[in-house]
Parts: sequence; C-alpha cells; structure tokens
Amino acid sequence: MIRRKRGGGLTGADLLASWLKAEARGLTQAQHADEISLPWSKYQSRLFRAQKESGNAASQQPLDVPELPGAVDQEQVTVEQVDDGLRLESYGGRITSIDDLVRACKINLTKYIIESSSVRKWDVVIKHQVTGEPVIVPAFYVSVKLLPRVIEAARLDIQPARVYGRLPKLTKDPMPASGRGLILTDTQWGFRRNVMSGALDPFHDRRALDVALQIAQYERFDRVTWIGDLLDCTEMSDKFVREPGFYFTTQPAIYEGHWWLQQFAKALPGAEHDAVEGNHDLRLPLMLINHALAVHNLQKATDTVELPSMSVPSLLGLAELGIEYHAGYPNNETWQGPVRIIHGDIARNAPGSTVAALAAGSLESVVQGHIHRIEQASRTLNVRGHARHIQAVSPGCLCRVDYVVPGHKHGQQWQQGIGIVEWDEDYSTISTVPILDGVAIYRGRRFEARERLADLNADTEPVRRGWSF
Repeated sequence: MIRRKRGGGLTGADLLASWLKAEARGLTQAQHADEISLPWSKYQSRLFRAQKESGNAASQQPLDVPELPGAVDQEQVTVEQVDDGLRLESYGGRITSIDDLVRACKINLTKYIIESSSVRKWDVVIKHQVTGEPVIVPAFYVSVKLLPRVIEAARLDIQPARVYGRLPKLTKDPMPASGRGLILTDTQWGFRRNVMSGALDPFHDRRALDVALQIAQYERFDRVTWIGDLLDCTEMSDKFVREPGFYFTTQPAIYEGHWWLQQFAKALPGAEHDAVEGNHDLRLPLMLINHALAVHNLQKATDTVELPSMSVPSLLGLAELGIEYHAGYPNNETWQGPVRIIHGDIARNAPGSTVAALAAGSLESVVQGHIHRIEQASRTLNVRGHARHIQAVSPGCLCRVDYVVPGHKHGQQWQQGIGIVEWDEDYSTISTVPILDGVAIYRGRRFEARERLADLNADTEPVRRGWSF
C-alpha cells in the first residue's frame, strides 16, 4: 500500500500507475487521494495531466466526487453562474477549505479551472444543543471562481500541408477577344461666362478628357462611343432659372466639343465612332419646337446628310469626323458586341441603386450614362439550364465634379471615369477606369493629365473672333 507521505513526491506517470492499481482494488479517486495524502484539487489536476500525456484523457469518464457527509445539508452553499464561469460560496462550520467546497458541489476539475478563491474564518457564539450553555465555535466563508477548461484532443493527427504540385505550361497563347470598346459619357461641354470680364468657366473637365485621350492613344480600341450629354445646352433649358452667365456660351462649347471629338478620332483612326443622344442634347430640338418651330429641322440646301442645321450632330460636325449619331432619346441605343449602350433615364439617389434597377430589368448587359456615378451591378439569368451573366454599369462622367455644373448640389455623389467593354461572340466584360484629380491607373500604368489649353486656343484661333478659352 502506498503511504500518505509519498503522495506529494509522485511523478505524473507514478500517480497514474498508482490510480490504476487502486481502481483495480475497488477504490474511488477520492479514496485514493486520501490514501496518498494529496489535496483533492491537486490530485485531480495532476491525474488529468498524467492521463492527457499518456493519451488516455479522451477516454476517461468524468471524475467521481463523493459528498461530504451532511455538509450540504448543514451549510449554506450556493452555485451561481456568473459571466463565463461559476461562483461557489458556502457559509458555516463544516466546509473549511477550497477542496471541501469543490467536493460538496460535485465539481469535476477536469472541466473547470480555479481562477480565484477566498477563505475567511471567525468565531461565533452558539448555544450547546445538550447543556444549553454558550460555546464558541469557528465559522467559515469559502468562495471559488471557476472557469471552463478548454480540453484539447489527446492526440492530433492533423499535419501541415506538404503538397508539391506542378504548374502546367501554357500550350498556347490565350485567344484575343473579338473587340474592345471605349465608353465616354456626360462631357457636357458648356460654360458659365463672367459677365464682368467675359472669362469662360467650363462645365467639362479638360483634365479628365485628356486622361481618357491618353488611354485611347495607349490602347487599341475597335469602337468609341460617346453615350450622351455631349453639350450641356444650359441656355436652352426651361428646367432651371437661366443665369446671365449662361447666355452666349453655346458657340464656344461647340468649338471646344468639336476639337475634343477630333482629338479622339485622330487617336483612333481605325476604330468605329458613334454617339448617343442624351437628355441635355435634346434641349436644343425641344427649344426649337417650343420657341422657334419655324426653323426646326431646317437644313442648308447643299447638305447631303439628312441632318437639320440646328442640331447637335450638325453643329458639332460629327459626320465630318466619321461619328454616327443615334437620336431618339430616351429610346435610342447602340451596341458594342453583345452589350447594349444607352444614355439612360433611370436615376436613383443611393449609390448603386440605379444600376441595380437597371440590372433587374435587363435581359442583356448594359452600360448607361446620365447619373455621373461609377456603379456596377450584376445578376445571373438562368434560361433552360444555361446561365447568362447580366452586367449593368455606369462608368461615371467627364464633366466637372466640383459643383460648377448647373444642378450639381453639395453632397451629391459624382465620380469621373470611363468604361471599357471587351467581347467576343458569347462573352463580354465591362470594366471602369476611375479618374480622380486628373489621374487614372489603367493596366498597371499611371496616366496624368497634360495641360491642353494652349493647344486648344492655337487650334481654334481661325474660328474664334477675338476671344479665347
């Protein structure tokens, strides 16, 4: 038999071997702890560690905890769940230690650890049950805070990954897409004139336009589409109060608009160029219908193109630049591969909500201007077991976003950018290139705006009459 004095000096392996022999003799763990003179809490924790180290902890049954005879009946004992653990408390004379309280509450210390504890003792005077004489006896308050023990698996067979894969070589270069298109929207060429000095303050952003032009010069594009609101036509609108500075600014806007259109036509001479009418472009024909119907749709006798002289495509000289014009807003459209291109008439206030509505109602991918925001949404349309990926994109704008454009209120979300459409027979990808403060990142390259005002003034000098941009 193991003597009590030897318990404190047992190793974990010795303790486990001793317990297994004691168990074979019919002893409980509590009896074994008393036999080798180990405190109950220390016995449980040391035995558990020994079992875990030997690989047997996962198969052990919960530790048996005997009750102290009559302890719970005669003591004020409480077990309370607090925060992430348990609080044990006792008041009386029989439970005098932490081990007594843990045993009385039948706590399995393989599942809990003692975070904090407290034992207080004082003397009280009570009446002797036989003689009736007053006697002094000790009283104890014992408290223990327990936290759940995180029990790890006895053995973990999980090993770090040791996979050595081979990277296959490309057998051939990826097939190029059938086409790549450039989307430019909402330039809103126009000005506010200083009535005192005559200086012109543009609504369009020359820096953003030049960044887009540099990307057009850098990349190969098969198609260039301007998707509406080429001119702002501010002085022709009945929607807003027309400021004095709006008047007599359309002619400078026409000159500069034609100059920028010509720049892109020269940058991409082999591409197809077209433009879509927007709601601002529609201001000119509506003004003529409402206020000068007699001159609506008039054209020069020598014109071979069926365009009214007083129309956006005629005034901007689109035919001379090889740019096809799609009138009929809001029902007009054009296509870049399988992608529908429109100026659009849907506008929602919350960012992302416009293209979400557009995607929900479209059966094909679509690019829209009009809202001056960069937005993108997509959905999957399943038709007879085949999935179609529908994209709805707004690429931003090329007008100014610093509240100079009439109608742009503080807090409205406007962003500058361009759109890129790539397609083949069955697939398409639409991406946007944001422009911020005259800078854009595209295909790992940084494009910064150039100063173009001197070029603009020099190239338009023959048609200007003593004024400058």
